[in-house]
Amino acid sequence: MVGAATWALAVTAAPVRAALVQCALVRAAPNAAPTYQVKLLADPALILGRDGVPLERVAAALGLREPSGCEVAQYIDDARLSFAGQGWIVRFRHDDDEDRIRLTYKTRFDIEGDGTDRAAVEEALDRANAHSFDAGTCNYTPQVNLSYSRATLDFSNKKSEPAPDRPPGELPDRDASRALALERLPGKMRKWPAMPPGWAEAVTADSLVHGPVRQTNYPGEILGHRTEMQVTPIRDADGGESWFTEITAKAATFAEAVRLRADLMRILRAEGWLLERDAFKTDLILGGHRDRSCSAPR
Repeated sequence: MVGAATWALAVTAAPVRAALVQCALVRAAPNAAPTYQVKLLADPALILGRDGVPLERVAAALGLREPSGCEVAQYIDDARLSFAGQGWIVRFRHDDDEDRIRLTYKTRFDIEGDGTDRAAVEEALDRANAHSFDAGTCNYTPQVNLSYSRATLDFSNKKSEPAPDRPPGELPDRDASRALALERLPGKMRKWPAMPPGWAEAVTADSLVHGPVRQTNYPGEILGHRTEMQVTPIRDADGGESWFTEITAKAATFAEAVRLRADLMRILRAEGWLLERDAFKTDLILGGHRDRSCSAPR
């Protein structure tokens, strides 16, 4: 009788367990659906004049128009780059025609390879999902960035702070930046599971200002795709000064992004303008630079 009862209980429990598993699968949030951005570097020595303005032949070939404006950006992190070490970025921006400070909290997941392998992108989305960045995540915008040999999956929490009396392009100093970043610190950063409670607050309180850098934006069009050339005077980690000349374009789907990346690389490489390295400016800014003014309008 005991054996029969045990068998009956096991038979009855089997569909219950299956139902529970099925329920858990149904309740699990699907992966986020990102948009895509292609980010490539052009050789400033070949496409810019000494003043940092695109040469006329380059502007014609890339369909560049008059600059849409200048924006100033800075980042906060401590001397050990603790935020960056956990994949977090805290950025302040102020355009020359805005009466507000834009504050972005961004978490970044690396994608294996250059972003053209759909399976690698899905694997990064799975990892993000395991950290509670999924299709149901509110207040974060997901985006995949495809560059030359590296790709990332970013989730950005964007906030703004009124600044009606702040001069164009001016950003808060270190103490004010710390205070504002701490006040608007998002919950996911405060409760980052890889670090102990209070970690984000402590790093914010001990943060330095990395920047500012000033970027001039030139809208353009290549093969029917809307693009933008972003020209930033910057100093790299080795102390060398140059222009960071990035060409970006957005795509709605993975397939479109892969085609767009290939098209842009082909055109730039044919002209001899493509720099065969990745376009991730944040790494250089956190590594050190010297501020210089915006490039003059063409």
